[in-house]
Amino acid sequence: MDKMDSYALAQATAERNELLNRVEKLNTVIEYLQKFGGRAKPAASTLASALEVAASERFKGISAVKAAEVVLRENGKPMHIKELTNAVLAGGYDRQRDFKKLRLALYTNLVRSERFLKAPEGAVFALTEWASQK
Repeated sequence: MDKMDSYALAQATAERNELLNRVEKLNTVIEYLQKFGGRAKPAASTLASALEVAASERFKGISAVKAAEVVLRENGKPMHIKELTNAVLAGGYDRQRDFKKLRLALYTNLVRSERFLKAPEGAVFALTEWASQK
């Protein structure tokens, strides 16, 4: 197996593990909700807390660039680097918690990546594939 295949396999394995982790968390939320089925409903604040915990850990263990890609796909439109950084941190990205350092690292990596396009002026990024869809 060459380096490219090894890298692709490692990426796919990491993504699979992240998805399995998310499924496990969602199953915990579902089990919690099923406890209340037919009897009493959980308080809205309790449900909101459970969903918030699941959402706030969705980017744990994945790269900031992958998290930014997910954010852009969900948003469906280009975003400024500050918005992207805030969304990545809000999603539970845990490798770098300092906003300024993460913003700089994210900016640098997005500029270098072929998956992203930077607007000519400003620090606004979009997915490259969006350019081919127009």
